[in-house]
Amino acid sequence: MKVLKKIDVRSFVKFYFYYMAIVGFIASLFVAVPMLIFGSFSGDFANNFGSAFRLIVIVVVPVFYGLMGLIFGYVGAIIINFILKISGGIEMEFADKNAKQE
Repeated sequence: MKVLKKIDVRSFVKFYFYYMAIVGFIASLFVAVPMLIFGSFSGDFANNFGSAFRLIVIVVVPVFYGLMGLIFGYVGAIIINFILKISGGIEMEFADKNAKQE
């Protein structure tokens, strides 16, 4: 068994940034695409502006989620490291992919 004693803050923040940006992109698609589809039925000028706004949302939401991932990833990594320090770490078992299982 190996024990996880500490995680690298920069590595965790980078991972969490990309993770949250992807989640934000998927979330923006679930909101903006139906709005684009169903909003196109009215055909007025305000709706055309709304369509452009919805497309902007597809870009802005992932950036916002990514920035929140940076902040919360940094805070989370510090908290995780603190808990790992006081608890003695997490025991983990790693196996070689090609090794025979006993």
